[in-house]
Amino acid sequence: MWLFARKKGWLGNSPESNPCRKRDGGIVIEKSDIKADPYKDRRFSISEYKNIYHSLIKETDEFPFRAEALLLIQFSGLHEDVILRLQKEHVKKELGYIIVPKDITKNEVRDLFIDITPPIQKVLSQLDKLLNGKYKKYRFVPHLFPTTRIDSKRLHDDAYIKTARLKEGSLRNCFKKVLKDNNITGAIKMFRKTAATITKIVLGGSEKAIALTGHESEETLDIYYYKTPREEQRKHAFKIAEVFDFDKAGNE
Repeated sequence: MWLFARKKGWLGNSPESNPCRKRDGGIVIEKSDIKADPYKDRRFSISEYKNIYHSLIKETDEFPFRAEALLLIQFSGLHEDVILRLQKEHVKKELGYIIVPKDITKNEVRDLFIDITPPIQKVLSQLDKLLNGKYKKYRFVPHLFPTTRIDSKRLHDDAYIKTARLKEGSLRNCFKKVLKDNNITGAIKMFRKTAATITKIVLGGSEKAIALTGHESEETLDIYYYKTPREEQRKHAFKIAEVFDFDKAGNE
């Protein structure tokens, strides 16, 4: 209001300082109309998870790499921006896992591991199918989830292809279509909450679950991570994957 009045010239030629400037101890009007997050405490059900999975598998033609990125978020429970920063070199098939370097994680304390369970292998197989088919030229792009809006003439420009990945927010249209097709309401961040909840339930508590979910703060990491050796983490991952193996006859 003060700015409007000044622009109109109603405060004279030499108006006093804005009385609402916080740094000068002015009056601060707190916003009271902040909208509550409708998905803050929500999770997907297992049946919703299964329907979302089958829809994403079908959407790969319309939303290549986007559908696969959503599948990996769904099964790993990691943040969208973390998944989209993964590169092909992070996939260690011979070792049976995808390594998530600490410098692309939220906590930046320890590397995380996504064990290649049957659901995760399904995602990798989908990616291989894309790269061996219509998107062969994308094999030169280092990102696991490249954008399809690439200038093919610049595929051999190293500086260019290093930036040619999907950005956070680019998965929204695919996700919205899947939700609409299944009459489900939700948000991408609910994948993380759902995966964490299922992990905790299957493993019987937070102590074992926390090393897989990536929720650990530095303090929590010190308390729990070293009590869960990698081999044990891997066993836990495969146990949880049984819940997510929607291609099994019993899960159809």
